[in-house]
Amino acid sequence: LPEGVYGKRFQAFVTLLRGTCGASHEKIAEVVQGIRPDLSFSPTTSLNITDNISKQLEGERQGILEQVKQNKFVHMDETPLRIDGANGWVWVFATEQNVVYESSRSRSKEVPKRVMGNYGGTGVVDGYGAYNDYTRQRDWEHLRREVKDTKIEEAVTRYHDLYGRARKMKEKPPPERERFIRKAWGGEFPELIATLREHEGNKKAAEAATKIENALPDMFRGVRDPDIPLNNNHAEQLLRKVVVHRKLWGYIRNEKGKRFVSNTLSCIETWKLKDKNIFQELQKFAS
Repeated sequence: LPEGVYGKRFQAFVTLLRGTCGASHEKIAEVVQGIRPDLSFSPTTSLNITDNISKQLEGERQGILEQVKQNKFVHMDETPLRIDGANGWVWVFATEQNVVYESSRSRSKEVPKRVMGNYGGTGVVDGYGAYNDYTRQRDWEHLRREVKDTKIEEAVTRYHDLYGRARKMKEKPPPERERFIRKAWGGEFPELIATLREHEGNKKAAEAATKIENALPDMFRGVRDPDIPLNNNHAEQLLRKVVVHRKLWGYIRNEKGKRFVSNTLSCIETWKLKDKNIFQELQKFAS
């Protein structure tokens, strides 16, 4: 893109359409041509503009990642997004005010290892094994849905009660929190697991019982330390942005698409959480 052909505000506007609305480069070109038919503007031009800003945002993303790594807990999750017609994934690593997306063809533990390195805090996660190298707080909300799917009313009620009390324990003094953990881990959850396994013909009940049993050692860090969330809703909400883009784009085609997700979307979602003006921020990285 020849320097100076398009102003910084215009470049930021194009990137904003792509990043916040999920507009395709074809649609962006159509919009621009409709507003300014005198401009020579094609989908390739839109791609070049957004990729130029994505490259400039590399340092900003790295700064955000350093902030994420310094937090005592990090939300981690992943969702499918095909890359050039093949299977691919977008991972998210997030705190309350910082978001890092990572686009990869892999769903292995090498991705969080590459992004987060030797992170020593707690990962708030579901049961996927790629996060097993980290200290974990398992997502109670995810397990709640597993129990709900069994349609066993007694089990659903028991889990709902345990989850509610676990949340309330965050405001109690440490000795009371520890008593709850001992009782829930040592008695109430085993009873819930037994209830699920009584329904031998219910495949979902058997699966839920095993998942809860495996999760138990990692379910109470957020009770013991009230700062650590008990659910991973934050990560799931951040991945909904990617899901919306997936519906509009279908897939990303090349390294430029991967770079847009990893750099530009990371910065846009972080600025949004910090109540910054995204349009103004993007202008700082236009050339």
